[in-house]
Amino acid sequence: MIGGNLIVRDAFIIDTEETPEVISKYNPIIETDQLSISENLVDNGAFESQKLAGKLIHPESDTNYQLADFWNPGNSKYVLRTKGQAVPDGVNRNSYTIDINGAEGETYVLSCWVWYNDQWPEHEKELFITDQSDSAEVTGISETKEVNGRTWERHYTRVTPTSADGNFKWFLGKTDTVEAGPNARRYITNIQCEPGSLTSLPTPYINKPRTEEIEVTTTGKITFKNDGSSEYVKIESKDGAMKFDNTIDAKIDRLKPLIRKEIASKFGVKE
Repeated sequence: MIGGNLIVRDAFIIDTEETPEVISKYNPIIETDQLSISENLVDNGAFESQKLAGKLIHPESDTNYQLADFWNPGNSKYVLRTKGQAVPDGVNRNSYTIDINGAEGETYVLSCWVWYNDQWPEHEKELFITDQSDSAEVTGISETKEVNGRTWERHYTRVTPTSADGNFKWFLGKTDTVEAGPNARRYITNIQCEPGSLTSLPTPYINKPRTEEIEVTTTGKITFKNDGSSEYVKIESKDGAMKFDNTIDAKIDRLKPLIRKEIASKFGVKE
C-alpha cells in the first residue's frame, strides 16, 4: 500500500515447514598399547612420599638439590630441583646419584622428565651418565608436555650393564663442568629405570610393579561430566600441547585478566 499503513488485526498459521531432527554420534578412534609386566628400579622416582628418590643421601651425589613443590607433568606435585652454586662441587658436578640393582645381561631404559630455566647452560644438559662403558650412547626425547607455560621433555636412553652382577650407578644430571652458575635451575621428576631392549622406548611411569599385562590409551583424552548439578567437558591432546576446558574454575581463570583490567580502568590505576 502506497502512502498508508498496513494494520494486521488477526493472523493465523496456514502451514509450517518442518526440519527433521538429526542426531549425530561421534565415535572417537582410540589407540591403545599393551604394556608388559615390569617394574621401576628407582624407588619413589616421582617423590610422591615427599622424600628423595633411591638412596636418600648418596656419597657420590652433589649437595645442591632439594625437593620443591613445582608445576610438573609427573605423578606428584614435587620435583627434584638442582640449583647452580657459587662454589660448586668439582667432583660430583650437579649429579644426583642412584644405585641400580640390575641383572646380568639385561638392558635397561632410563628416563625422566626435565625442565631447565634460561640460566642453565645449553651444553650442560647431560642426564644419563653411568659407570658403565656404553653409558648413554643413544639418547632421545620420547614426548613433551606443556605445564603452566613451561615445556617439559621426557628424555631417555638405554644401558646394558657390563658389570658381572648387572648393578650400576646412575649419575643423573652429572655435567662435564661446573659452569651452571648460581641462578641456574634444573627440575626433574618421574625418574625411571625399567627392563627393556636395545629398541625399547620408556613406558608410562611405574609407581608400583606391573604384575600383569595392561592396556593403556596412547591417544589424547576427553572427559565428560553431567551429574545433575554441573556439567563440563575437558579435552587434552596426547602431548598435552592442546587443551580445552570449560569447567567453572577454568572459565573463572580466563575471566581474571578481564576483571583486573576492568577494575584498573574504573579506578584509574595501572595493571
